[in-house]
Amino acid sequence: MEINFEVLNYLNMINEKFGILYSHFGYNPLPDDFTLSQKLIKERLAFNKMAKTLKTPDFVFDEKRKIRKKFKKSLKNTKKLEKIVKNTEKIDNFDKNDFLIYLSMRKKLLKNEIFSFYKTEFEEGKSYAEIYNINPVFGKLLEKSFEEDIDIENYLEHLGENYKTAYKELQEKVKKKKKEKLTENIATINQIVEKSKKVAKVSNNIKTKTVAGKTNKEREV
Repeated sequence: MEINFEVLNYLNMINEKFGILYSHFGYNPLPDDFTLSQKLIKERLAFNKMAKTLKTPDFVFDEKRKIRKKFKKSLKNTKKLEKIVKNTEKIDNFDKNDFLIYLSMRKKLLKNEIFSFYKTEFEEGKSYAEIYNINPVFGKLLEKSFEEDIDIENYLEHLGENYKTAYKELQEKVKKKKKEKLTENIATINQIVEKSKKVAKVSNNIKTKTVAGKTNKEREV
């Protein structure tokens, strides 16, 4: 198979596992005419920032057997969603092909993670995050897919509207996190400055006492 490096680079940007699946096994969910545009790169960078706001769900800390069962539940929901989307002409003002690409990648990664679940190096929290981070907006909209059956009709009917809402919410979280980090950095800098002042003050006091001691000795002589 001839490697398309634009495809490989983009898949690696999402998750290196997709890059391996493409280069080693030929898995490519992207269209034949795919090009890695500035728009896609910018979108991916935005998603990467959103991914850092993820709050790991409580079920990830449950028994392995129960967690794996929830992953299988999400896979079932994803397959069902993909099947219906393929056979519908319109999805509430949303690009059908883009959504199908996402569902294909989600399905592939879920299968991969379920297969790898009992390997020694497998980490449940990291695995959940990787699935979520394919596209954090869809990840947020499919959070409940791990624990309950999705109302497909209702989900697709409001997909475009809900996607925009979730995107804005995650953007706000990114801004809030950035602001909190800035505040934290300023507080750290202020602490360092205050410590430096205290050290300088102590140092000056020592020098003053030393000079005073020498002066007294000189007088005695």
